[in-house]
Amino acid sequence: MRISVKNTVISFAISLVIFSIVMAIIGVSVFRDSVDEHFVENGGISVEALPLRESIYDFSRCEVYYSEENGALACAVIVGISDSDRMITVTSIDGTLPIPFQTSNYFVSHICEIEGVNALVSIAEALTGMHAQSVISAKDGGISSASSLNGLTDGVEAYLKTKYSGYGVIRISVKMDGDGIADVTKTAEEFFKIESN
Repeated sequence: MRISVKNTVISFAISLVIFSIVMAIIGVSVFRDSVDEHFVENGGISVEALPLRESIYDFSRCEVYYSEENGALACAVIVGISDSDRMITVTSIDGTLPIPFQTSNYFVSHICEIEGVNALVSIAEALTGMHAQSVISAKDGGISSASSLNGLTDGVEAYLKTKYSGYGVIRISVKMDGDGIADVTKTAEEFFKIESN
């Protein structure tokens, strides 16, 4: 019996096609058995494989107030405003707070020194999941006692209570990991509730 290269290649190609079809059938059957699916109004199939992430408050907007000392960022306060819930969340961040940035950990003040104070928009989004519409200097916003983190936080709260009369104010602190670095995942979870399917 003679074995030719042509017959070997053809046999290999046929085997590969048959193997692919069998694996596709197995994969589809396993997928259908393990994923919850149901039809939606437009006639398609809705697949819900990931947990639902829903905001605890329906935030209308987010602002960041900051204070500088000797030309460098000293501290900042992230403010989430929910008009529907009539609730304001306040999260204080010190300039010396270490936070993951790009491929390493940096102090918030160092990030702002490199990127400018508008980097607070990205920092606020990483920590809270909210996109800040504005970055406001405490000095320009007329907030007094902004020389320290507690002073800035108290000043922002007093300003907000006057501006948004009847709104509740709660403080949400930045969560830290075991190494003393800001844990962006755990902090963001303070602003969202996770529901599994």
